[in-house]
Amino acid sequence: MTAYFYIFSRFTGRLLLAGTLALFLFIGSGLRAQDGFDSLFNGKDLDGWEGNTELWEVRDGIIVGSTEGHTIENNTFLIHRDSKPANFHLKVKLKLMGNNNSGIMYRAQDIEGISHALSGPQMDVHPKLEYQGMYYSEKTGRGIIAQRGQKVTVSKQVNAKGRTTPKVTGQLGQEPNFDLSEWNEYEVIAVNKRHIHLINGVVTVDVVDRDPSTAASGAIGIQLHQGPPMAVEVKDIALKHLRGAEARETIGAALAQPSKKK
Repeated sequence: MTAYFYIFSRFTGRLLLAGTLALFLFIGSGLRAQDGFDSLFNGKDLDGWEGNTELWEVRDGIIVGSTEGHTIENNTFLIHRDSKPANFHLKVKLKLMGNNNSGIMYRAQDIEGISHALSGPQMDVHPKLEYQGMYYSEKTGRGIIAQRGQKVTVSKQVNAKGRTTPKVTGQLGQEPNFDLSEWNEYEVIAVNKRHIHLINGVVTVDVVDRDPSTAASGAIGIQLHQGPPMAVEVKDIALKHLRGAEARETIGAALAQPSKKK
């Protein structure tokens, strides 16, 4: 009887343990599904990405891009084309090294005749405080649309030179000053004409860009900038497509007390 009870106890114990593990796995899977973000990097190789293989590689589960020992004539990008998001929430963890800057492109377009070059909206990864997380229009002739801490509206009306004019409509502040040589989380929320950038949960710009030349969807890209040698390390790239109420809720959550986020 004692032996039987011992065997029964061990058997039921294993069943309970297996059931508990299965429950945790189920709950975890459900939370990931509910979160709605899809990973764009498998942690092993550059499957799904395009770039100059002399400049980009994967080391220990991290994407590493470097211009050390190379001279590049144009800004070059590691490009993810498959998703071509329109309305979305993008998260990227990135570390910047060297006396230069980088950027995260989105809704970007190829530049004809130049390999791995993109034009369009960019979240700047720049060590200068006023440029951290700013909204820059790469290779379009528009340049800086909103610096760090600015709310900006761009009308669809063009001037005599065929250009739209950004108008600063509010201030978000420029604190804290981020150390870009450390891991930081960069976020882009793009819904229709609204573009919101965040670093570590802090809103850096809030832009309504009605410029008719800005595409509604396109590629995602990580930048290596021409000039002084530089490197970037990138991980945890995740994308969620947005629509309807979820898009409005995502914008609302991002803008809630941005000055108090750390």
